[in-house]
Amino acid sequence: MRRHLPQLVMAHRAYLRNAMTTTQILPVMKNTHSPGMVDYLSDCLGRSIPNPVYVISESDYQSTEVTEAEEARKLSDQDLESRLTRSRQGEPMRVEVPSTKYYRNPYVAEYAHRRANGFCQGCGNPAPFIAKHSQMPYLEIHHIKPLADGGEDSVENTIALCPNCHRKRHYG
Repeated sequence: MRRHLPQLVMAHRAYLRNAMTTTQILPVMKNTHSPGMVDYLSDCLGRSIPNPVYVISESDYQSTEVTEAEEARKLSDQDLESRLTRSRQGEPMRVEVPSTKYYRNPYVAEYAHRRANGFCQGCGNPAPFIAKHSQMPYLEIHHIKPLADGGEDSVENTIALCPNCHRKRHYG
């Protein structure tokens, strides 16, 4: 073992140099193996290792998505093409995002739908289409104060919105 130690040290240093220059470590990956590590192990083993699944929080997932999209928008066309050719394409990295679901009172939702009478309570336009399952105008029920922030599942805290207005309330 001792006579092989210098070769192991050199190989380890080469690995670290390669990992530090070619692997993009995302903030959400700090406690997991990076895709670069998986590629390195695949190369060493001479066989493909299945795409790992990373488990992160919903807020970390959304934060990383927003940050990376902002960074990509700031790149010149040339830098974007360069990053694209160096990026991992094909099978996407899988991420499990554990989430909490709230059981919502169906009577509150139905009341909000009826109160809207087929019109978006955001823009005032008619619902954009008829829902297949109910044959009713399609509107989404929005909680003014989100349930996750302590909002109530009540008639007073809900409005019926078209999909565009609903996304605008969450992301606009």
